[in-house]
Amino acid sequence: MTADTPQVNARATAVVRGEQSVNGSTSRQEIGGPTANFGVDPARPDVLELPHADPVPPLVPAQQRPRGGCHGARARLLAAGLRRHGHPRTPWGTWLSGEENPNGLIHECTVEGTSQGVPLPALGTFSHEAVTFDDGRGQRYLTEDTDDGRLYRFTPEAYPDLTAGRLEVLAADDAGAVTWLPAQNPDQPQAANRVAGSKEFDGGEGIWFDSDHVYFTTKGDNRVWDLDVGGQRLAVLYDAEQIGPDAPLTGVDNIVVSRSADIFVAEDGGDLEIVIITPESEVAPVVRLVGHDASEITGPAFSPDGSRLYFSSQRGTDGRGVTFEVAGPFRTERTGPPARGTFAVPPTTAPHNEDPAPGAAATPPPSPASPPVVQAALARRVSGDQGQEV
Repeated sequence: MTADTPQVNARATAVVRGEQSVNGSTSRQEIGGPTANFGVDPARPDVLELPHADPVPPLVPAQQRPRGGCHGARARLLAAGLRRHGHPRTPWGTWLSGEENPNGLIHECTVEGTSQGVPLPALGTFSHEAVTFDDGRGQRYLTEDTDDGRLYRFTPEAYPDLTAGRLEVLAADDAGAVTWLPAQNPDQPQAANRVAGSKEFDGGEGIWFDSDHVYFTTKGDNRVWDLDVGGQRLAVLYDAEQIGPDAPLTGVDNIVVSRSADIFVAEDGGDLEIVIITPESEVAPVVRLVGHDASEITGPAFSPDGSRLYFSSQRGTDGRGVTFEVAGPFRTERTGPPARGTFAVPPTTAPHNEDPAPGAAATPPPSPASPPVVQAALARRVSGDQGQEV
């Protein structure tokens, strides 16, 4: 890779082909080499092709990996049993794992995997999808994967201890002003304990905290949301329906913000792509999986230095998952914040009860000095080729 190779371009798409995984094994295979990079020619992006591998190739040590490329890896990370979903590493080195069912709990696990984790019922009983951290305030935000889900906020009594605290659900008016209402019976299934006046979200998915904003996705309506934590305002950043049939991002799922403030959204469905939303609100695919029709893209994450992107195909090509590593170069310098939501908030469909539940006093509304919500303005869509399947 030459020194003048441009950094990741929103128009470029890397197409990753099918993978033959081996159950229970761990390996890594180079699939693109030094020519598999981004941004060289928007009209003809490089293609990363992952061949079938039998027998499984040996692990490629990190120091031997060429700059630019993609690797496939397979490993059994969590014992079978409870259905779990995407949750992050905590700042203190443990791992949160959530159960995706109506009686689901969050479990705090050790990275070494010495147990199935300690249940944390204070974080709510519902179909857990994802959680993100606002460490400055010591709060957690959680999504719920049902068609009438809610966005939750958890404030621990004694941070960073997560065993006790206050669980709340978001409420928002049509102008996007946010209040937080106490969850009713948080140790009981929330699907049977909905808080009147709370905001309903159609299939909560990935969530990420960055620069005092919480970004999260809802798959039922193909939206990316932006919660301004400091201003207590909610807006829609991306809405596929408003763009129409040519929307570059559908099947929204997991989400991650890079060091350069680019938002990467993985698709469950759609074209099985990871799509970038730049700080300038340009939207275009970056990576596409080919031959994984019964799967979905999960767990996008960057290395600490921002140079490598990791993600998984949940079921691969044969029902067994595979994890990929993509080396850019990705841009890592941040010159401003990520894109901000500009769409007005659609009215909630949750029933509103003028009489709050006993003891359920709403959080005071935000100050009138909070900035107004900018009215709807479609994110610009990047034109050009979106990748070729070869």
